[in-house]
Amino acid sequence: MKYNGIIFDCDGTLVLTEHINAESIQEILAMNNINLDTLEIRKKYSGQSILTTIKQIQEEYKLIIPNFFEKFREISKHKKINGLETTKGTIEAIKTITELEIDYAIASNSPHDVIKESIKSIQDINLSDELIISAYDYNKFKPDPYIFKHASKKLMIPENKLLIIEDSFSGIKAALQTESTPIIILNGDNDHMKDAFPEVKKIEDMQEILNYIN
Repeated sequence: MKYNGIIFDCDGTLVLTEHINAESIQEILAMNNINLDTLEIRKKYSGQSILTTIKQIQEEYKLIIPNFFEKFREISKHKKINGLETTKGTIEAIKTITELEIDYAIASNSPHDVIKESIKSIQDINLSDELIISAYDYNKFKPDPYIFKHASKKLMIPENKLLIIEDSFSGIKAALQTESTPIIILNGDNDHMKDAFPEVKKIEDMQEILNYIN
């Protein structure tokens, strides 16, 4: 089956930010005498909103860390200054779908300004704000499928004619609640997804999605 459009997640799908997020959380936890390695942090918290992660951490460890969100934004922003890497084949894939005039959107659990900052490293992305969809704007975070369904409406493409490209448990859980076809991108930071969701196609190079679009 060929598809008419694509919905991309951002962090870990288009750009490799999950390690930066994990390192930032690790630093904040270490300040509060909680020592977790970044692999464990990624396994437990990747793909969900930082607000959800903060809530889970505070409930799990029975503590409140003042200004956790603000500290996270400050630390992660500083780490991103050195530049973000894109996932394998993403620059080439975006260039091709732009040339072919394939419609696409980005739907992410990150805040809108963070998404826009992260995708600056992909020169050919030139989306209107309405096609950069943040769960924060609707208070509907994956695994809730709302932002994927909203993206389908904004693209004016039926759900069953869309691919959804994701890298995380929460993202795939959300995608499976739509009529769209999910694909997991294995980015080198999410090896735990290799054996997850055996019914879902997995790729290691974003250019592989070109085989599925009209």
